[in-house]
Amino acid sequence: MSVIADPLPAWVYESKQGPVIGAVTLFSVLAIAAVILRFKCRLLVRAGLAIDDWLILAALPVALAEAICVAYTTKDTLGRHIQVVSAPALLEGGKMFFTIQILWIISSAIVKLSILAFYLRVFSILDYIRFSAWFLIVMVTCWLIGSTVAHGLQCQPVAKIWQDSLPGHCLDTESLFLIGSIADVVMDFLILALPLPAIIRLQMPLSRKLELVVIFALGGLTCVLSLVRFLEAKDSIYDRSDITWKSWFPLIWGVAEPCLGTLCACLPILQPLMQGLKEGVTKLSSSATTFIPNNNKNFNGAQHSWKPKLSHRDRGVEIPTSSEVNLQEVPSSRHWDSEASCVI
Repeated sequence: MSVIADPLPAWVYESKQGPVIGAVTLFSVLAIAAVILRFKCRLLVRAGLAIDDWLILAALPVALAEAICVAYTTKDTLGRHIQVVSAPALLEGGKMFFTIQILWIISSAIVKLSILAFYLRVFSILDYIRFSAWFLIVMVTCWLIGSTVAHGLQCQPVAKIWQDSLPGHCLDTESLFLIGSIADVVMDFLILALPLPAIIRLQMPLSRKLELVVIFALGGLTCVLSLVRFLEAKDSIYDRSDITWKSWFPLIWGVAEPCLGTLCACLPILQPLMQGLKEGVTKLSSSATTFIPNNNKNFNGAQHSWKPKLSHRDRGVEIPTSSEVNLQEVPSSRHWDSEASCVI
């Protein structure tokens, strides 16, 4: 009895469904946690909500919708080689890819606008930041509108975007991708660099200044993600022979960019929470040092015990006890230099 050999090699049946779902779930959880903690911090300090808070809140569901679409597409299309993807699944996957593109544009733009609105609130008295921020707001808004319209109407009829066999015509998708992605990377780097000169000139302790620089510089993660997404997606744009397989990695980075951008946008607002944790650890450590182990047994043979350190008053030296020591407090995150009134 002869055995019919499978005409396709084993590697054709590979699937990246697990890594894709795991990655987008992780990025989504980080974004959700960052936004929740942001609003909790605003309530803790009894500060009213500002436009940057509402913008980041608006960006979250759009970013989550993109993550859900990417995860759903792995069911039959994304992360599989095109040889094993059925025609109906390929058609549905094309529609989902189109939706993911639009959601990525909207979520990324809203995150950028939230960061710029935060700059306007914190550094409002600095003319160069105010003018630059408004210029970038106009730039991001134009990019949002132009990219959404261009991607939404790149083919006539629109259905030709996911069904190439239909009669009609399409724009040059390669050029459209290059223009939109390069503009996205450039805007991210400009937004990252905008507040750094002002932070460096703040009159505050060097350690505090370095903390702020690090927090704002973490926004560079978004720049790296947008650049990686551009480089990874370039191959799938120019070579669509196995697009369902080649797209899984770029789409992960496409989810990471708005989700981790949301996290980076929330970090400066989380300073009261981080400062509280830092002060709590400092006081706990200070309290722990007031106790030392007593390695001597008593006359009854009792086991080792922990006892408070003997007061120096017993030796004729008057010094304050641990309860009287006024610990040096870390500069509050509410008080900035006169150039930047308040982070939150």
